[in-house]
Amino acid sequence: PPPIVARSSGTASVGDTPVSLDHAPDRFGLANGSWALYTVVPTFNVASIGQDTPFFNRSNTISLTLSSNIRLSHGALLTVGNFSGALRLPPSAPLSGSGASIFGGEGAWSGGYLSLSVAVGQTFVSNTVLIVEFAIWNPSDEQPSPPLLASSLGAQVSLPPVTLAAPGGWHRGVEGGADVLRIWYEPCPVGAYLDHSVRGCVPCTGLPLNSSYITRGVPRASNNCTWRCDKSLWRNGSEWACTLCNSTDCELDEFKQMCTFHSDAKCLPCTSYLATNALWEGQNGTFDSPTCPWVCGAGFYRSGRFCAFCSAPKCPVGHYRSACTPLSDARCVPCTNARPDNSVYITNGFPPTANNCDWGCSASAICAGRVCARPSGGLGESLRPIAACTLDEEEAASREFRRPAPQTCVGKACPPKQ
Repeated sequence: PPPIVARSSGTASVGDTPVSLDHAPDRFGLANGSWALYTVVPTFNVASIGQDTPFFNRSNTISLTLSSNIRLSHGALLTVGNFSGALRLPPSAPLSGSGASIFGGEGAWSGGYLSLSVAVGQTFVSNTVLIVEFAIWNPSDEQPSPPLLASSLGAQVSLPPVTLAAPGGWHRGVEGGADVLRIWYEPCPVGAYLDHSVRGCVPCTGLPLNSSYITRGVPRASNNCTWRCDKSLWRNGSEWACTLCNSTDCELDEFKQMCTFHSDAKCLPCTSYLATNALWEGQNGTFDSPTCPWVCGAGFYRSGRFCAFCSAPKCPVGHYRSACTPLSDARCVPCTNARPDNSVYITNGFPPTANNCDWGCSASAICAGRVCARPSGGLGESLRPIAACTLDEEEAASREFRRPAPQTCVGKACPPKQ
């Protein structure tokens, strides 16, 4: 406000004297409202409105948010509208939200406008944001959101009309879906499209056998839902039908490109790395990938990314040579062919890859039939094959310890050579 002064003129004049301002309690919620010539323009400093659902023929919760720069007391009447096209507006409107009690928990409808009256003993405090919620019934056809205004009429002060701000953006899959009375048809489910003649969704047609829809009509009123064939079938566009996917096995040097929505399965050449002296091994679980498995050829085994020559190691007594496989080299492994107690292997496998090592009695063992046994006297004897029971050592050695028919002998008391 401008500075306030007091002066007098006449016989005794007094010059300008500053007048102190009255600091009485605020008026209309304004801290300086009691000051002389202090003025403000009453207005809503927050005014917005939004809706819960944009779909037709539905109950719709409206959320009104308001704040004013002055205090509104009992008797002040707020008006919100016009809710053009809303259906089933009863005389009264039950309220909820943080500001419901300020207006006595209830509003009144009249010609598409909602009236909110500040209740007895209540005050709409200045610069305080209130939220008031109420329900309407949406129209039965689509429409854009109408402009909505809010104003206040009071015994002492009124607030001029202000356009309520709309949320905008997308809501529930509808552009501008949160703007009040922006009405739209609810999206149809997959496999359906909007039929304006029935104001609702109807099933799409033209679905081939062994298929199912994967979209709704696009645009929404088009009978053009996209469909997809069931598993192991592909869409043959020339026949507008679902055809069984090709299940023929591919060659060893090929991989199978899998059946897709629009194309049949087919065999294509392998293009991945193949080692020297290696062969393609076929699909082996690598469908739909050009990275085909490979295996080393005969006489080679796999060593990392290469095929190495199989070796032929000379094995020690009591061992034979395992076979070279595509994944491992040959190696010496212990013989496991049967032999009696108190005996040891005395040759390696023959041929080298046979698990058939020959055996002889251990030291301090004697022959008893074809079984090696310890002598009762505990006298030691040198290692010898069982053939030594009937053949002298030189002849037995020349025959490479080939076993004769079973004999019965005790100690050195073997029958003479026949």
